[in-house]
Amino acid sequence: MIALRVVATLILSGLVLSVPSAPAEEPSAAEPGKESAAAPKQRLNVLLVTIDTQRSDSFGIYGNEGGHTPNIDRLARRSVVFDRATSPVGTTFPSHASLLTGLYPRRHGVRYNGDALDEEMVTLAEILREEGYDTMALVSYGSMVSRGGLAQGFIRTSHEVDGTPAYRTNPRRVTTMARGLLKHERKNPFFMWVQYYHPHSPYDVTPYAKAELEDYDGAFADGATVKEFYKVHGKGEFDDDDRDALRTLYDGETREADRVVGLLLDDLEKRGLADDTIVVVTSDHGEVLGEHGVAGHGPLLWQPVLSVPLVIHDPRSPEPRRVEERVGLVDVAPTLLEMLGLPPRPGLDGRSLAAAMKGEPLEERPYYSEVNALNPRQKKKAERDEDAVVVFLGDHKLIVQDGESKLFDLGKDPSELAPVLDVAKDPRGAELAALAASYGKRKPRSKGQTDPGELAPKVEAELRALGYIQ
Repeated sequence: MIALRVVATLILSGLVLSVPSAPAEEPSAAEPGKESAAAPKQRLNVLLVTIDTQRSDSFGIYGNEGGHTPNIDRLARRSVVFDRATSPVGTTFPSHASLLTGLYPRRHGVRYNGDALDEEMVTLAEILREEGYDTMALVSYGSMVSRGGLAQGFIRTSHEVDGTPAYRTNPRRVTTMARGLLKHERKNPFFMWVQYYHPHSPYDVTPYAKAELEDYDGAFADGATVKEFYKVHGKGEFDDDDRDALRTLYDGETREADRVVGLLLDDLEKRGLADDTIVVVTSDHGEVLGEHGVAGHGPLLWQPVLSVPLVIHDPRSPEPRRVEERVGLVDVAPTLLEMLGLPPRPGLDGRSLAAAMKGEPLEERPYYSEVNALNPRQKKKAERDEDAVVVFLGDHKLIVQDGESKLFDLGKDPSELAPVLDVAKDPRGAELAALAASYGKRKPRSKGQTDPGELAPKVEAELRALGYIQ
């Protein structure tokens, strides 16, 4: 078990209330409570960027022709792009916990945004900290580190680790913190996790959206608050104009995310760090924006939720490559360990993709996704099948939810409009059904989860403000 548990917090004046007006006001890092061990020579840095609710089809590198992500696309053109990366769950805490541990939610125990990662779980940050890395977590959704347990292993964090809720932090503030830390001369390599909240709702009317929506006067003309966004959730009330407007708002938020990511990438170049830094750009999950007549993510298992971008840049091998085989967010931690020359950690659900990044074929294997668990307030209404599961194997996808099984061939039906009529008779149907049943037997909760029967008032207020309680 990882021994180091002390987390020193980066405490900034006016953390979420103001944005510095000049670079001179950029924050500096607090000294860790305990010095890291001596760093191995010539070890690469790691910059992990996660953009909340980012669908893969929003990036130009995945075929979007809107020009929304020029900075990320520029990075991707000299990186490895994974064409079919899968999120384990459409909810922020659980998915990030999987990203940092290499375990599925039913293994690490975090299944909704009220849970906390158990201290017995080992994170990538803990491993790298013991290897001498300066570890930093700078996140927009501060509750992940303040009360969600995802601060484990990080020497510096953007929010105090005090168990209290922390709402959205302006992405400019997070970028300012990250850029301030990149300025520092350091003896040790760094692992920096930067998380941006947009394009998660609420949606503002960005300059791009304002220009595109000039002739639109529907429900989303002034943007979409969380309440407005979820008003149509599950009710099939989208008309074509509203659906297009929602996507325009989303694309505008995506442009803002790309802009701040571009600032980080530029700083790596300016400060001479680019040649020594692995960069990963991905998302925790995507978003349904009117497809199938609904909007949202957490309990939804459609591809716009589960298909996420994954770009990994290795400065030692900058030639572009596409990996077509299916992979998952659970693969990111073991991949980084191998890329850094560290031994694999046994018992993980994920696998290293380092060989695939060099052009070697990946063996086909199943990947799993699930819905987020109900929080105590929702549990009273019993409105969700917490045991719902998705199994992917190649192009095939089986959804087992609410007592029904739906099988799709995503190669022929990427929009999931025509399920296979007889799952039992399909050559892949029985195999996927058996895999789903096996996954369903995994212990669905652990002591890492907090299910007190009643949410603490402050946590309930946070989840309601973010749309997780209706």
